[in-house]
Amino acid sequence: MSLLRREREAAGFSQNELSRRLGHSSNYINRVELGKHSLDVVNLLRILTTLGVDPKSFFARFVDEVMNS
Repeated sequence: MSLLRREREAAGFSQNELSRRLGHSSNYINRVELGKHSLDVVNLLRILTTLGVDPKSFFARFVDEVMNS
């Protein structure tokens, strides 16, 4: 499961709710979470802000996952 999906679920958001708040389709969020659509930093920060996730903490966890995989 992707880190972004875990963050979304921990924040209590469905893909539909997150996509609605961001103005994207739920298919877009699904593809991002599956790694089938890349994100630029601006859109990633918009998602993290909407979820209430601290970007520094997110990136630290991301780096840990990449280094330990």
